[in-house]
Amino acid sequence: MAAGRGFQRGRAGARRLLGVLLCGVLLLAAGCGPTISSEDRGDYQPTSRPPREAGAQLVGPLVYTVDARSKTLWTHFDFSRGSVVAGDEEGLDWDIAFRRNKIKTNGGATNPRAQAGLIDLGPVDFARVTEAPAGGYALDVKSSDRMGTENPLPQKWYDYNPLGFTLKSKNHTYAVRTADGRYAKFRILNYYCNRKDGGCVTIEYVYQGDGSRRLAAP
Repeated sequence: MAAGRGFQRGRAGARRLLGVLLCGVLLLAAGCGPTISSEDRGDYQPTSRPPREAGAQLVGPLVYTVDARSKTLWTHFDFSRGSVVAGDEEGLDWDIAFRRNKIKTNGGATNPRAQAGLIDLGPVDFARVTEAPAGGYALDVKSSDRMGTENPLPQKWYDYNPLGFTLKSKNHTYAVRTADGRYAKFRILNYYCNRKDGGCVTIEYVYQGDGSRRLAAP
């Protein structure tokens, strides 16, 4: 009987120790993960600006909020028209696509006939990126994701808070080679709209329509 009581006390102690360890893990996660307030989420609304061809000119910086809240459908964005577009997966009429926190480009495994790709320039000053690199652009690859392909470069563009299940942009700047071989740059400002709905990806971008790699006025 004494042995039985000792066994029960041992099990209770083990449960208490496990509880302490779990609490420690949660506190550590809370300390390491980014704290995201309603202000951080921002009061963004999906942009309704109609497509407008930029032609051979420098455009931006402009801010656009892409409504990518669908869990199954990609939302396509075209830099030359500065807008969400219908997006022919085998055409050149879009450059980058969003589905919640996922990103793909119009090139590589997604569309071998197009040229779109990305370079992660890191947490640099967006305004100081005045020229796109000549090469080294990452193309889309096959993905284990059921949607088929993705660009591997920006899939960790955010910090994740496991306690609040929230995402906060790392504020990296990305150089873009577009589907038809022109250049742009963008950064992700926010992932929320209405201060609560995840999947509204707000980007700031500059697009160069003349074919050069220059991303700032001379």
